[in-house]
Amino acid sequence: MSRRSVERFCDNDVRNRNLMSRKSAERFCGDDMGEQEAEALHADRGITARFRAEEGNRRMVASQGAVVLIVEDEPLIRFNILDVLEDVGHVALEAGNADEAMVLLKARSDVDILFTDVNMAGSMDGIQLAKRVRAMRPNIGIIITSGLVRLDPMSLPANTAFLPKPYQHEALISAIASMTR
Repeated sequence: MSRRSVERFCDNDVRNRNLMSRKSAERFCGDDMGEQEAEALHADRGITARFRAEEGNRRMVASQGAVVLIVEDEPLIRFNILDVLEDVGHVALEAGNADEAMVLLKARSDVDILFTDVNMAGSMDGIQLAKRVRAMRPNIGIIITSGLVRLDPMSLPANTAFLPKPYQHEALISAIASMTR
């Protein structure tokens, strides 16, 4: 995203932030939203009651948190997934590309799940990253996602799942749960 797009997006007008949660807006824009602004954001979106119900369901699904490395080059998508996974009790790490992910994986031995997009900038795509991670750490769960490429789940290695975009957050949470049992 260009600097101009970020500045336009992070304008103080609440309507520009109505596609993400308060935590995501703060993470993306680098400032604290005031309580009034946050309330206006949630009222604008009309999701307060629905979110509380969904949050309760998500907490039930993730009774034991996993360490999940999210590799996604689109910041808004990455921040949204971070929020969802943290809300259900997982530890969420983030990388904007495969190179960043490899650095994190070398530094952290506690990563349980790799969640990666297929198409992204850098020295390798998500499929190449998944193959490298599988060779490096055979026991890590891998979830691959894409809106452009359709992978046959039967052709994936053991403990690997494909989640086509767009997906429901509950599908991601369920896939993580099935890999950490």
